Amino acid sequence: MKCPECGADTHVLSTRRGSHRRRECFNEHRFSTDETVAVSSDDEDDLYARLESLSKSLEGSGRIDEHDSPGAYATILDAMNALR
Repeated sequence: MKCPECGADTHVLSTRRGSHRRRECFNEHRFSTDETVAVSSDDEDDLYARLESLSKSLEGSGRIDEHDSPGAYATILDAMNALR
């Protein structure tokens, strides 16, 4: 990550709560960042397609059945529904 003040490379001094980081650049400017993961709609569409493919392949192979494994089947469907 680059320093917002001078553009120099930075290093992490400390991390709190997993995503809050205190950083310092090589010119000794200090600043904090809160990092999050951004998910784009393309990523969601890709994940939905992958979950749909997984559910179909598991059904087709006999590894998962809506009636024999309702919990596993429901988990996949819940994940798919959460994306739509």
